[in-house]
Amino acid sequence: MPIQKNHTLLDVGAGSGFFTIAMAERTLNKVYALDPDKRMLCVIQEKAKEKRLNNIELIQDSLENLSIQNESIDFVMASLILHEVSSLSEALSKIYEVLSGC
Repeated sequence: MPIQKNHTLLDVGAGSGFFTIAMAERTLNKVYALDPDKRMLCVIQEKAKEKRLNNIELIQDSLENLSIQNESIDFVMASLILHEVSSLSEALSKIYEVLSGC
C-alpha cells in the first residue's frame, strides 16, 4: 500500500481489521475503520490494544452514511466490500468526496 507516515486513512468495510491494523502501523495520523457490524469493530479494538495502536477511530455505519469531512483522507482501502453497497455509483462518489486529491 502506498501509505506515508503523514497520511490519514480510511478502511471501508474494515471487518476484522486485517488492513486497518497494517495501515495504522504505517502512519502516525488517524485511520478510520468503517464497518456496520459492531462485533467486527470490537475485534479491531482488541487487536489495536494488543499492538498498542492509538490512531484508529472506529465508525459503526455504512459507506452511504459516512460523515468524515470532505477532502480529509489521503488513502482509502475498500477491499471486498463494494459488491455489498446498495448503489456503487453513490459509494464511489462518497469515497471520491472524502479523498484529498493529493
